[in-house]
Amino acid sequence: MSTSTSSSIGKSTEKEKCAAFLYMIGRNGREIYNTWTTEETDQDKIEVLFNKFDTFCKPKYNVTLERYKFNTGIQQEHETLDEFVTEHTRLAKQCKFENLKEDMIRDRIVVGIRRPEVKDRLLREADLTFEKAMSICRADEESRKGLNLISTPDSAAKTHVPVHFIKKGPKKNHTTERGQRGQNPGPRPEKGNKRRCPKCGLIHEPRKCPAYGKSCNKCHKMNHYAKICRTVQKNVHEVNQPTEMFSYVNQDTFYVGAVHKTSEDVKPVHKHNQENEWTVFLNIRGQTVKAKIDTGAQANVMSKRTANAINAKIEPSTARLTSYSGEQIPVAGGVNLPCFYNNTKHNINFVVTPTEQAQTILGLETSRKLQLIQRVEEVNDDGIPDMSDILAEFLDTFGELGCLQDNIISTSMRVSIQWSPHRDVYY
Repeated sequence: MSTSTSSSIGKSTEKEKCAAFLYMIGRNGREIYNTWTTEETDQDKIEVLFNKFDTFCKPKYNVTLERYKFNTGIQQEHETLDEFVTEHTRLAKQCKFENLKEDMIRDRIVVGIRRPEVKDRLLREADLTFEKAMSICRADEESRKGLNLISTPDSAAKTHVPVHFIKKGPKKNHTTERGQRGQNPGPRPEKGNKRRCPKCGLIHEPRKCPAYGKSCNKCHKMNHYAKICRTVQKNVHEVNQPTEMFSYVNQDTFYVGAVHKTSEDVKPVHKHNQENEWTVFLNIRGQTVKAKIDTGAQANVMSKRTANAINAKIEPSTARLTSYSGEQIPVAGGVNLPCFYNNTKHNINFVVTPTEQAQTILGLETSRKLQLIQRVEEVNDDGIPDMSDILAEFLDTFGELGCLQDNIISTSMRVSIQWSPHRDVYY
């Protein structure tokens, strides 16, 4: 230790150096110093003070423990060779290996290296030195880095097999259709020079086509019927969403500000008064569910525990919930529940999360629907009191005005200003 870095302290006496040192170590250090007993001949000696604090602060040295740390060290999963060798070089300084330090570090590399292929390569060397072991291990690390760089996943195009949803439609009455076809076989070609019209499919007199001026129901062009429309029909595969799928949400991602935990989510129906809280109570299937109003949420959220408590049937849902930090909130499904608020029934959709302790949340859209919130773009100053009201309330303070009696206050401008710098050294 040394306190002679400053030129002023270097020229100070032993007593001043001790005082400066005690000032710099702070209050905790001075409390430790006050517990010691010092001989009169050793008082105010800076070297004695340094030695006492060295003995107190430095841990006891145990060479056996230091060598145990050195001999049990192995390379961790994400630890590089340089980090591993640097750590064991630091430990070797405490082990008193003397001239064997490099050999001990070399042996530790062979035993503690993580990859068995490199360990086998090192053991094959008859005259293995520290530099050669480092060279072999570094070459292995560089080769693996290069291999990871040039190794890319298979870029071959993947064949996407279309999967078409089969919709069960109404059964056709083939008997009726056959009967209708038998009763109305359609126009028959007539003998003569007349031929079938390419616009309407009928045989008629020239310039008397019934399709003239009509719009095609297939291509929406004029002057022909849909049954003889020549527009190429595109194959459209209809994909219907199953009826049991929760219809509240689609593939969009909904933002939820926060999902707070509570232990009072569901409780029996009772009289309540929560006018001063940002929560409401919804009567769902004979039970009262406490819901938090969250204007920052884009969807209504309910925990799976709450849904099971009210015997709600959880249906599949494709919704995705995202928190403020961008993390995905797990989704277990969705429910549509009849909720009563202020004796009015509302069908509310909830996204169910498997987090059982999550608080029930009402989003912005539902909060507006239930008239729980409204946008107020007006600032009023009705709360600012008038000056006359303040004077009337504090009449004892502002009631009397005048001069102080029998009191003389004098000031002197002859006082000289004296400037004193702060002390840098504690003595």
